[in-house]
Amino acid sequence: MQTYHTDLVAITEIKVDVKFEDNELLWDTYTIWRKDRKRGAGGVLVAVSNNSAITILNRVSGPGESICLTVQLHPHIKF
Repeated sequence: MQTYHTDLVAITEIKVDVKFEDNELLWDTYTIWRKDRKRGAGGVLVAVSNNSAITILNRVSGPGESICLTVQLHPHIKF
């Protein structure tokens, strides 16, 4: 079995609601932003490892099921 460490995770169709705590979805070594859907389907999740070099410069909860981030990976690399 191989284990991978992921710095950035983005998931669609998470199909969870407020009954689920963040630590039930990913380890507590991640900062998690979620936008749950109220009817049991859909939803989005973005998580960034607290141990990574990634910096979140801006976060906006967009319309519908969207989360918009400005991410800095390196002093000259932003997306």
